[in-house]
Amino acid sequence: MIYKMKSCPVKYKAIIPFNSKEKDEMIILMKYVHNHNRKELHNSKARGILQKVKDLIEPLLINRVKPTKVFKILEEYVKNKLVKKEELPTINQIANLRRNLQKK
Repeated sequence: MIYKMKSCPVKYKAIIPFNSKEKDEMIILMKYVHNHNRKELHNSKARGILQKVKDLIEPLLINRVKPTKVFKILEEYVKNKLVKKEELPTINQIANLRRNLQKK
């Protein structure tokens, strides 16, 4: 298998023996070299929902507001400049947060 990360030229290839046992070795080959600098990592988009946006969403989800309605409310916050457009989570992220809150 070859895995390629977004915006990174490095490729990994894992070679696993066919009848491998716990003590067997696995070979990992790397093509190219990582050349990330701190500024580039700082500017990259983080995964997940920002905590300040979560704090706005959680009371709505606890009161059983549907994810599509929550998204529309967040769009209103963007218009009122309370939240930046880049900070908006997707409807799927909101639905996942809702599911995780219900599990708790």
